[in-house]
Amino acid sequence: MDRSENVFSFSRLGMPLKQYILIYQTKLNEALDPPNTESIKACIAKVSELGRAGRRISNEISISTIRPILLYSYSPLSYQDLSSPALISGCLKIMSSLELLDVVSPFSHELGYACFRIILLSLGLCLARRAHFLGFIDSNFDGDDPDTVWRSIAHLIKSVVLRTGDQLDDCALGWFNCPNHKLCSAIISLAEAKTLLRLIFNDRKRFIRAIRSTYVPGLPTLVYFMWKYVPTQRFSNDRALAKELDTSLKEVFWRSWIVSTDDDRVALEAMANRDQRLLQINKEDKGDCPIDNEDGNELIEILIDRLTQQTLDPVRYKSFSLGDFSVFIDFMAYRIFPTLCHARRSARCFGAIIEWLWGVLSNPDTCDAQFNMVLGRATTWFSEAISENSKQTGQELDMRIIDEIINTDYFNLVGRSMLRLVPPFGDSHTSDRKINAMVFMGTRRVVRRISKLAPVEALRQRFQIYVGDWWKVYVRLAFLSSEPLSTIPALAMAQKELYEVCCNVWVLVADVIQEPPDDREYPDCHNLRCSNPTISSGVYYSCSSCHRGEYCSVRCQVKDWLNDYGSISHCVLCTAILIKYGAEMPTQFGARVAVVSKGW
Repeated sequence: MDRSENVFSFSRLGMPLKQYILIYQTKLNEALDPPNTESIKACIAKVSELGRAGRRISNEISISTIRPILLYSYSPLSYQDLSSPALISGCLKIMSSLELLDVVSPFSHELGYACFRIILLSLGLCLARRAHFLGFIDSNFDGDDPDTVWRSIAHLIKSVVLRTGDQLDDCALGWFNCPNHKLCSAIISLAEAKTLLRLIFNDRKRFIRAIRSTYVPGLPTLVYFMWKYVPTQRFSNDRALAKELDTSLKEVFWRSWIVSTDDDRVALEAMANRDQRLLQINKEDKGDCPIDNEDGNELIEILIDRLTQQTLDPVRYKSFSLGDFSVFIDFMAYRIFPTLCHARRSARCFGAIIEWLWGVLSNPDTCDAQFNMVLGRATTWFSEAISENSKQTGQELDMRIIDEIINTDYFNLVGRSMLRLVPPFGDSHTSDRKINAMVFMGTRRVVRRISKLAPVEALRQRFQIYVGDWWKVYVRLAFLSSEPLSTIPALAMAQKELYEVCCNVWVLVADVIQEPPDDREYPDCHNLRCSNPTISSGVYYSCSSCHRGEYCSVRCQVKDWLNDYGSISHCVLCTAILIKYGAEMPTQFGARVAVVSKGW
């Protein structure tokens, strides 16, 4: 269509992006009055006629035509009327016509956004009715409330995606012949699927702003149709087109994923598990789909909101699980993190990730390997962003980075993770070894970057609060490196080597927060599970029978007697000594009390 043929004026486009995201966020998510069915059906007929045969956009079609249809979609009465391929085609033609204007795009004004919402709804309803017709499901969802419909459609897509050995999904779409069913008409043609993917990809910055600020049900349906379309072009002779479509699909997939609800994510992750290419994002992809500063800031703001639960509906938009974040990690690494050096809230982004990791750590079912992998990779990427920031920004941002590290107890989290590392045992290329190396590398890089942000004395003054906690971790790591817990020689050696490296890395942290550890020896509480093992002042206690070690309290002495560490347990060693010399078992604890001062 020529630009001269486009009949849209700004008065007919509806509200611009900044206004409509506020209105649809609060006021247009439900129809307040009973719908005027006759007038709405007339609007649907106009748009459907355009989809069936129209080449020119009628002067009668404007936001006043589309908005009533969208409001009608909030009622179960609309499902029969809106499950129309012709309506999808008509709305898609309206969105395409907006792209022809020099000053607007499909998502820059309310008209394009409303058409997009109707397309999603119609795609979902058509897919559900087709699945019911073919016998894939027992219900077509008539009469169900909208939330129930969207949850059901998301689970329908998941079940279809995960089925193997047949062509049920292709049959439902109507794109290919099916050996078990008569070929149905296409819900959306291959050409229209290509157009829709292109429209969203080309306007992806406004697309993410629109779907971030408003609740957009049906994103899995959109991605599902795009995901089924792109493979049809992967083996075409036009390799440039195939690569372009692959890039577009990944971008639409991940932008939909980051704003998706828990129900939506079920279907999206099913597609990612079925097609591993969706997860394969490399550094080379940056050139195919560059992210500018404005777009990067938008994505970082979304990430912070999701990690900190600052969303429109915390019940519907729950925080990421560790598994969710692990799936998202490559997109974050190669698409979001490179923009951190230009982002307004780069320091807060790192702080949000650390706070979220603390929350994950509180879950007793947390997988240590997965946790350490996420911490290591996020730390490594952020250290690179700190390096770029130090070159391009001033002292104010540097101090914000340091404050985030202090406020989120980053170093304590690293110390905790080191105590959860798994000693690599056997093959040098095991995943445990790689994960451990990732944590060490990330910690080293952050320490080096931080040391360049401010003078040494200023850093030590700000990090003084960490000194006590640093000593606790250092003493425990030093003990584990000298007395491995395993009785298996090979595993004991692996533990010793691991904790020696941990000690070396942890000493680097001391360069930032305090003077490196001196050679003075302080007595350590022999209870391996003591929360504050260094006895730097006060009194200490030891066993009156074997004098095996010192304890910071009688409580720790008793606990160490009761804890089972196999052959190196205090009760086992002490009992052996008493049997050897014929002494009696201790009946009380706390003997041999000594006073300890700071100058020990």
